[in-house]
Amino acid sequence: MAQFLDWQKGLRTYQIEGVDFLSQQIQNGNHPANFDQPGLGKTAQAIRTGDKLNYKRILVACPAIARINWSREFETFGLLPRTIHVQQTIKSPIPNTADVVIVSHDMLANKHVKEAILNAPEFDLLIVDEAHCFKNRTALRTKALYGERLNGQGGIISNVNSVILLTGTPNPNNSGEFYTHLRALAPKRLETENGRLTYAQFIHRFCQVDVMHFGMRTVERIRGNKNIPELKERLKGWYIRRRKEDVLTELPPLQWGTVVLEPPKGAAKQIKDAEKDPKVKQIQAVLAAASAKHFEKDALLAETLLSQNNATALATMRRIVGLAKVAPVVEFIESEMEATNQGKIILFAYHKEVIAQLAEALKAYKPVVVTGDTSKPQRQKAIDDFQNDEDTLIFIGQITAANSAITLTASSNVLIMEPSWIPAENVQAAARAHRMGQKSDSVLARFITLAGSIDEDITRVIKRKTESISQIMI
Repeated sequence: MAQFLDWQKGLRTYQIEGVDFLSQQIQNGNHPANFDQPGLGKTAQAIRTGDKLNYKRILVACPAIARINWSREFETFGLLPRTIHVQQTIKSPIPNTADVVIVSHDMLANKHVKEAILNAPEFDLLIVDEAHCFKNRTALRTKALYGERLNGQGGIISNVNSVILLTGTPNPNNSGEFYTHLRALAPKRLETENGRLTYAQFIHRFCQVDVMHFGMRTVERIRGNKNIPELKERLKGWYIRRRKEDVLTELPPLQWGTVVLEPPKGAAKQIKDAEKDPKVKQIQAVLAAASAKHFEKDALLAETLLSQNNATALATMRRIVGLAKVAPVVEFIESEMEATNQGKIILFAYHKEVIAQLAEALKAYKPVVVTGDTSKPQRQKAIDDFQNDEDTLIFIGQITAANSAITLTASSNVLIMEPSWIPAENVQAAARAHRMGQKSDSVLARFITLAGSIDEDITRVIKRKTESISQIMI
């Protein structure tokens, strides 16, 4: 029974408060939202809300790049035994025996996927991750989720008992972007003495609108918000939102996390073929031992691997994995830049070929690069540009060459794509942001790994070692 679950286990106080808020709202018959800033653990709060309410069947709608990561998050935070199904293609059947079904936003608009969800046994809970992606009332995925008229009829929400919205940026552009969610999930909040607000009425009530004339054509452009106190009153009690500065006393100065991404299909096959090498299998055996609690030589993991006759196989394997990561990492960064609007990113890799491909693919963000080949003047210019140029949004550093003597306090968001075997070097890399001059009191450093590959095994062990070392060094 739910009451015997220690659902608070491992959660911070503000996260427990978040679960209490969400579960209470659901028990009151509402469909609440969590708008906590990125990095505060919205995913864990949503999963534990399902646990607290003893919900078994859960549907998750998330960006495609986040599907596998959600699966791993359920494995990490979920307390109830649940079978997890990740919908990989639109033609794949959705088994009725699956307790957790994870689909991408765009899949919802597919007729086959939508019908499969509607014909499945009712879901206890729908979690909509990055919910701001459903702000456009005419988008196919919005109509699939909320129904053609945004009233739930015919939409996926008609087959779920409760809904939780998650996003750190609920209205990226203007207040009008609340409308679709309110119309579908909280229509009473749109009521006035003259009836329920239509979209046009909502826009004109809460947005500053410019009317422009182009010949016979009239175009309205939203340029700001208005009547904010009234809107806040209407939204009061529907959502919870905490900023980092609100919970700083609970946040460690340096937080460690993991992002699990899906490898591209061609790359996945290449990785699997490389893993057939007997020496790679030996490496996997060592990693399995290192993951076990009884492994006493964890501190000597790198030496254990590299002292064997496996160094060449390991180097080849990591190069293949590094190149395979480029496309999904680029997609993840693009998604995060659009979704969170949280500013600059520090990205660490190892192979120069990987770094070059990243720089090319991310050129829209005006990246700067520092490797072992970067001259001192070029290195300093890259640092200065990242620190001072508002258009330079990404710093790409070679983890063995840019993990010390550099200050990168313009960002508190660190991604380690190709970690070092030496945990102290990973800590030092994250410390480029976590130092004097950092305006944010908490830095989030995340390892990026590929699902279902040796890279996930490697990262799991390296992350654990790095976290342990950081407690001493930071």
